[in-house]
Amino acid sequence: MTEPHALPGSRCLKLAYMDRAAASDAKRQIMRERGISTDSVYCEVCEKWHLRCETWPPDRRWRDILILMARGYRHREIAKTLNTTQGVVTWAIHNMCADWKALSQAHLLTICISFGILDPSEFLLLDDELARFRPRDPRRFAYTDAV
Repeated sequence: MTEPHALPGSRCLKLAYMDRAAASDAKRQIMRERGISTDSVYCEVCEKWHLRCETWPPDRRWRDILILMARGYRHREIAKTLNTTQGVVTWAIHNMCADWKALSQAHLLTICISFGILDPSEFLLLDDELARFRPRDPRRFAYTDAV
């Protein structure tokens, strides 16, 4: 199965297995340890097997929180964007980390990308969103050649 976002010459960012048997073993282990069902699919781009999780996240809001978290938003900014409270966002992230036994939010995002839950093209920053990451005073962060 060809991934729809993959371009010729691009490489997959998902966790890959060399053969179907290794993917099936990993699938059983994830089901046993985490209780999350996955499917194994063949990728023609990298010519390896990937695990795809279609049943997780269980809620659309969790997916939106993951995308905004991957874009670099803080809990307060995510809550403001989704018209909810900061406590709801913190609670959802805590539960997502518990589901995947992630050690941190960065680890959770890495897991979600590797299992195909998030696609890196989903959380690319737009030009107006990049403005909030630019320094206010460019002279303060300018590099100099003087030694």
